[in-house]
Amino acid sequence: MRSSRRPSLSIRLEIRVPQIRIDLHWLGRLRELLGDARFRELVAEHAGEEAVEEVVGMIEQAAATDGGSEGVDAG
Repeated sequence: MRSSRRPSLSIRLEIRVPQIRIDLHWLGRLRELLGDARFRELVAEHAGEEAVEEVVGMIEQAAATDGGSEGVDAG
């Protein structure tokens, strides 16, 4: 199923809803648990193929902004 809608996550980010950081944290955690490929499949299934890079980019940007090392191999 293809969706022409923007992901609600993107809209929440645009209107600066404070809970967006929580959303991105948990999406990042799901990505770690599921693995990148499966996570991307599920995002595409629920939000459309065009949303995958946007969602992954937001997760990575939030992690970089927080200065956290979640999902980053220190070795």
